[in-house]
Amino acid sequence: MKKAALAARGMLPQVVPVESDVIESGLNLLAVTDVDSKIEELAEETALAIELSEFCTQLEGLDVQDDADDDAIDILQILGLNIV
Repeated sequence: MKKAALAARGMLPQVVPVESDVIESGLNLLAVTDVDSKIEELAEETALAIELSEFCTQLEGLDVQDDADDDAIDILQILGLNIV
């Protein structure tokens, strides 16, 4: 399928032409990367994200007391207004 037909269907091409120097650069970057340490780093980031998610869930579950109505009543009493 041509690029326009794929785009019309919202699909990506299965093969993307790339210059050989780009592929070689990518392979060189992969060769110098310590995959084990990268996996450990990502595992730590994921664990932290899960902890933060659980903490946020607990915060959302807290019952927040809204004293705004009480403050409005106090101001009306100070001004001597009897509005209910």
